[in-house]
Amino acid sequence: MSKTQLINSDASANTNSANSHIELVPGGSAETGPDSVSSTHTQVTNLTSTTVNGPSTSSSSSSPREERLAPPITSADLDSQPVQNILSSVSVQSTSGVCLQVELHDGTVYNVDSRDNPTVVEDLCIQLLKRYFPKMGPAAVQLFGLASIDKKQIPKMLWVNPCITIEELKRHILNSPTAGGKNTFFLRIRYVPGKKFLHNLPALGPEILKYLYLQCKDDFVKSRLSDIYEQDIKNEAKARGYAVLSIVIASKMEEKDCQDILNKQKLEAFLPSHLVVRLWRGYQLRKNMKTKTEEFLAQHSNTKVEELLMGYIKDVLNEVQSYGVERYEAKKVSGSLRPVHITLDVQQHEENGNTQYKGLFIDNEFFSSIDDFRSIHITPNHADQKKLSWNVHLDRSNGCPEVLRFDSKTVAESFVSGVNGYYRLITDYYMNLSQQMELPSLQEINRLKCHGPIDTSTAVRKLKTKYLSDEYYILKQSMQVFDQLAILFCYGGQTRKRLIDKKENMYCLEGENEEEFKDINCLIKYMAETRNLLPKHPMKVKPQQEPVDVLRKLFVEEIIPDDDEEAATNNQRRKPYIILPEEIKIKELIERGTFTEVL
Repeated sequence: MSKTQLINSDASANTNSANSHIELVPGGSAETGPDSVSSTHTQVTNLTSTTVNGPSTSSSSSSPREERLAPPITSADLDSQPVQNILSSVSVQSTSGVCLQVELHDGTVYNVDSRDNPTVVEDLCIQLLKRYFPKMGPAAVQLFGLASIDKKQIPKMLWVNPCITIEELKRHILNSPTAGGKNTFFLRIRYVPGKKFLHNLPALGPEILKYLYLQCKDDFVKSRLSDIYEQDIKNEAKARGYAVLSIVIASKMEEKDCQDILNKQKLEAFLPSHLVVRLWRGYQLRKNMKTKTEEFLAQHSNTKVEELLMGYIKDVLNEVQSYGVERYEAKKVSGSLRPVHITLDVQQHEENGNTQYKGLFIDNEFFSSIDDFRSIHITPNHADQKKLSWNVHLDRSNGCPEVLRFDSKTVAESFVSGVNGYYRLITDYYMNLSQQMELPSLQEINRLKCHGPIDTSTAVRKLKTKYLSDEYYILKQSMQVFDQLAILFCYGGQTRKRLIDKKENMYCLEGENEEEFKDINCLIKYMAETRNLLPKHPMKVKPQQEPVDVLRKLFVEEIIPDDDEEAATNNQRRKPYIILPEEIKIKELIERGTFTEVL
């Protein structure tokens, strides 16, 4: 796939968020809907059986625009608990000697330098995705996190608190007993959808499926499946089948012959090193591998790349049942401080006793679903004079609260940020369970009282079935375009959508760069008083306590609209459609376009 790049650079981040109900104020974002999904079943003789089931998407890249970051918000600013006092008591040391690298699973290596120190971790993740995967979009980035992997530690993979700055992360490394050497972090999809929900993933954009494939492939080739999850592809014939499938994918993506792919990247790019050693000992086996790859490609010459990507991912998730599951060790404060095993699993795995429940498990016993959590926060524990530990307080609606004690603040924050993230994806996108870890992006959309990256159909349904008056409008984030909002409103009995671009902290309607505004409210006033697109006193439909549907569908069953909502939507379709002058785009299409039927 792509060669490793060593990059020193400065990038920018862009984020948005929202809260609840209706108000006499203004706001806007854009979207895209899900792509069609097709499926195929394939078998590689003597290698592996691969069920391919995937979406039809497209991928392209464009150079993302860079901008300077807004002043960062640190975890110390957000932390109202005693944790803040502990942070301030840590001795201040220079972090200039701490070197950080962030690896992306396409082979890119980003060297973090001193210019990134004020950047919040969440913003750094967004910057990197905007730069190297510009079509990832604001909806897809909600699934990502920054992880450290060490097979000698427990847990073997820890997630960095997304609210701290790079400077704080370096200081933590500096004060760590294992400080020194190369400090490598990985930009990963943290919240992996369950197998039966994977078909909903392409709705977030064309590159999220590609990145999940690259992550699964990289984990397989670098033996991280066994290092992190203590599971692996043990059957060598099946493992070679994975290599065949990934070679075919590379051939289709790069539009090159399979032999050219192997000559360029060698077999180490597709198989773990210990299997490559064995493979090269037998010429006949190598020849068989090449033959099977050509046969597979011939059989699936018309199969779309996205379907092959989906097949690879599904096979990995079938083989490694715990992929995406987070495990921790802690002690229950109630009782005798006995050690317990904590499992955060929203994918309903069989190893949790075939239970219908999914969420948080303590010693394999169900504790709470994600929906039932009410709050979570961290406090320092000073009971042990020799070593500071950290208590995590869990409040839930389905039972008594619980306090878990972690030996490390890093581990406690990794656990809390995981519960926090799932809560926003599944239950309420506009609320953090932990006020100590409120993301800058969430603060921004709550400040704008803007909906998250909901799709247009959801926004229209909400606007037309709940608020039938032309006085209301909805402001929302784009699903796939950074620095862009959309405003949906009613005009002449029809629902309209206008895109709003954000450039250097200024807002303007798409295609009307001559009129720029310092905030959304000024732009809404312009739309109402100058353009007459909105009533004189428009009212914003603010988000309520609700998830973003395209994100929730990755983890739970799809919610079917009520009959009355469907009827209202169908009724709107039957109404005459009015075209505004600014919506008419004249192009040279005579003798080259198509005519519509006139009824």
